[in-house]
Amino acid sequence: MNPDDVAKASLADLDLGESVCVPGLEDQPAALDVLLIAEITLLADGNSPTPATRYLRHQPA
Repeated sequence: MNPDDVAKASLADLDLGESVCVPGLEDQPAALDVLLIAEITLLADGNSPTPATRYLRHQPA
């Protein structure tokens, strides 16, 4: 994408009130929702006090 198109898309995002600009992404709200869900899952599940079961099954003897 050429710099002019990136700048125009960034300015259009500002007018739309969007805080994230990914000029080539058609359905940005849906993609950002998926990313947010993945981040929440990683943070919530990643802070478990015990290892995931896949690690418990493969512990060395």
